[in-house]
Amino acid sequence: MGDPKISVGNLYDTINEDVTSILVQAEESEMPHIRQTLDELFAEVIEQRRWGAPYPVLEIIKKGINKAVGVDYAREFLNIPRSRTIAFGDEDNDTEMLQYVEHGVAMKNGIDDIKGISNYVTESNNNNDGIGRFLNEFFDLRLKP
Repeated sequence: MGDPKISVGNLYDTINEDVTSILVQAEESEMPHIRQTLDELFAEVIEQRRWGAPYPVLEIIKKGINKAVGVDYAREFLNIPRSRTIAFGDEDNDTEMLQYVEHGVAMKNGIDDIKGISNYVTESNNNNDGIGRFLNEFFDLRLKP
């Protein structure tokens, strides 16, 4: 999308600044091999997550860095009790966040693993306003006659 700068080659030569993640887009048939190779070589220092459906994107991040860490940081900074947290997700890069918050909500169009760990499943947000529908029901925000 847009006009991204695409570099090809050895990461030591092509990355000249600190990064928070690396995204790899490859053919779906290549993903299992890429994931297995990364696990064999770097499992002790990186984690990998799939997202970007319907496009096969693999995100590589430093081990222990995930969306739950960000939610915890923001929650503590804003002095919000964990019992008052809600998060929405659809792909495996949302796993830790949905497990961390009090109310984890999976999107109906999300992957089955995310639906399995979530407290709730709501409609697809892209087509059916899933987040809005969930919040209306959860907080009983319907207009009263």
